[in-house]
Amino acid sequence: MNYYQVELTLLFKAKVAYLQTNETLAKNMALVMLNDPYLKEVHGRTGFKPYVFSLPYPYEKKTKSYEPNKPYRFTIRSIDETFIYSLDTSVLKGDFVSMII
Repeated sequence: MNYYQVELTLLFKAKVAYLQTNETLAKNMALVMLNDPYLKEVHGRTGFKPYVFSLPYPYEKKTKSYEPNKPYRFTIRSIDETFIYSLDTSVLKGDFVSMII
């Protein structure tokens, strides 16, 4: 089975606790997905979602958080090539500005 991925860099506007990061990324990804017809259709489906994402790295071990204005990397993977292509296109168009949380 093949999978496809896109690696992104993001900056947080404020300090984000490690345990809140998954929810924060998921909410922002959902908002981005609403800007593209294909991604919006995928987002609206119930059941299996054809993607997963990692938490940003590295995180600050001492404070167990992500610091503002520091770059972090994370990866989104999918078995759906069209999903990754659409997401990557949204990033290039600037729709992912909301990912700078």
